[in-house]
Amino acid sequence: MDNPPHRVTVRSMFPPRSFSAFGLLRFHLFLLATRADRVYNTHTNARTSITNENMVGRKVGKDTVKNKGNVFQRWGTSWKEWHLNHHPKNAFTKVAFRQYLAECLGTALFVYVSTGSVVALGAEGGLPSPAFNVAIALTFGFAIAAMVYATALVSGGHLNPAVTLTLVLTSNKNAFKGIFYIIAQIIGGILGSAFLRASAPEAQWKNALLGATTLQNGTTPGQGVFIEAILTFILVFTVFGTVKLDMTPHTMGQLAALAIGLAVLVCHMMGASLTGPSINPARSFGPAVVGGHWENQWVYWVGPLIGGVLAGLVYQFLLSPDLHEPTPGNEERKEREIGKEEERETLAKDLLRKMEEGEISSDPHQAD
Repeated sequence: MDNPPHRVTVRSMFPPRSFSAFGLLRFHLFLLATRADRVYNTHTNARTSITNENMVGRKVGKDTVKNKGNVFQRWGTSWKEWHLNHHPKNAFTKVAFRQYLAECLGTALFVYVSTGSVVALGAEGGLPSPAFNVAIALTFGFAIAAMVYATALVSGGHLNPAVTLTLVLTSNKNAFKGIFYIIAQIIGGILGSAFLRASAPEAQWKNALLGATTLQNGTTPGQGVFIEAILTFILVFTVFGTVKLDMTPHTMGQLAALAIGLAVLVCHMMGASLTGPSINPARSFGPAVVGGHWENQWVYWVGPLIGGVLAGLVYQFLLSPDLHEPTPGNEERKEREIGKEEERETLAKDLLRKMEEGEISSDPHQAD
């Protein structure tokens, strides 16, 4: 049987009868490089296997992978190479269906708990009391933070059609998967409202309209759209500023979900006595379907979708720094890259020491 390619290379470079001090050094360096690459790549693949599985087909174009061009060029390349970034087959994988389930379940639980607080406090006759509005805002904020944490490693924790649509248009999400994400979120909103209706007495949920969003205190539909657009702008702006996306190199890591929850909290504090608020079409659609309250429903779709898309475009194309700019996010990324290089060098030195001490055989036939 033929020898493996790396063994043939070793023999051709170092014939058995030509070992000298210099040749032995070259031999050690060659063996060191091959074994270090093997060990390092094994650890790297183990650390990134989950990420690669969740990002099936997400290569965002050759230029993006190589960090070439500004954000406009990378965005254009990502849509030009649609077969890598927006291919329909990526929407029908095992990983994709797991992501749809996570979006559906996460949205259902969020709607159940958040609108459930409206129904529960409405039974106490506290709506629209300022104190109860604060309690509802806290519930919405912490509920979305908890669900984002719970689903982020599976689906990214969108849980909001306005977020998903914006990520698709900015080429941070496969377009076909984005469609199914939105469908899953809408179904989740309906399920959450259905669970709530089954949990509460009829008189109680009817009194609070099953937590449906409504225009209050003389707010007109036009004003409602404007308010929803601005509040959703704040939410999606926060998402783009804290979450690691394909088009941006920075991230807040584990604090991202908390920041998103705080954005939802403050938006509810401001809009509670004006529009509800919604800032999430799935959250408004669920109670409307199950509770039968459709008044001004279009406001809670048009406003959030416009505001979310504007926020994503502004952040990605006007505020997001190029990869070479000396920003805190880029500096942190460079430090991580330097740390990986230092880790690689340390591993190589350790392997060389072990070979010199005889802990690892320097025989090329035992390199495996």
